[in-house]
Amino acid sequence: MVIVALKAVAVLVPVVVMTATNLHVVVVFVMVAAHFLMMVVRRSVVVILSRRGRRG
Repeated sequence: MVIVALKAVAVLVPVVVMTATNLHVVVVFVMVAAHFLMMVVRRSVVVILSRRGRRG
């Protein structure tokens, strides 16, 4: 059991370190993706409103 636990720790430590170093990259990516989604939503809302305005 101790050997298995040590192996698990040995596997998890590099993963945690890599995740910590890549965390800021993930945060930046999420921020960019959220900004892009907001732009798309705004454009689609403007298009829908303009279409409704033309119909009405």
